[in-house]
Amino acid sequence: MYIFHIVNSGLYFEENQTGILIDGLHQGKQEGFSDTPLHIKNDIMKIQGVFRNMKIAAFTHGHPDHLSRSFLHTFREKNPDIPVIIPGMMQTEEKTHINGIDIYQIRTAHMGQYKNIPHCSYLLEDKRSGYFVAGDGIFDENTITEVVKKGRKHMKALFLNFYHLADIKTLKFISAIKPEKIFIIHLPFEKDDRYLLKKQSISILKRTAVKAEILHPMSEIFS
Repeated sequence: MYIFHIVNSGLYFEENQTGILIDGLHQGKQEGFSDTPLHIKNDIMKIQGVFRNMKIAAFTHGHPDHLSRSFLHTFREKNPDIPVIIPGMMQTEEKTHINGIDIYQIRTAHMGQYKNIPHCSYLLEDKRSGYFVAGDGIFDENTITEVVKKGRKHMKALFLNFYHLADIKTLKFISAIKPEKIFIIHLPFEKDDRYLLKKQSISILKRTAVKAEILHPMSEIFS
């Protein structure tokens, strides 16, 4: 699986010339995060460059640092044949199968004061491995049970934001799914990091027993 991390929580997965974009069209600069870079946004809109094999676009929820409504409107106008998954807005099956990849929507509650916001995390499985994208979801017992039940492959990678590491429920989730690697995302570019989120992430990583690494914006993983 090829994985490209854009910025914020934006991730692009590709296997067998089948690409899945998650939270890749966003803004958020006003909230201390980052907008999708212009050249990346243009490539997504035109389905070119890294995204030339994109077959589906998914979003964990509707907050602007994960989903820009205006960017999505333009994307759908230009690419009406590409399916879009948005919890609470566009109804889809809980499982999508496309070219050997299973995409499971895992209904999760948004952390903090936004628990009434429709939100889902995503479990992706190819023929060999599983990948879990948490978004801003919290890991209650139902989430743990559902992921363990649906996840039939070795969990290659878990993608979290640094707030997850301060929650004891996350430790239970990690213990249950046993990911090979844990990556911290949902961080802005340094020029936009007005709340020093990267510094906070490093501080939490030093204090936690969880072995995780920060996945820097605009970086690639080959797994």
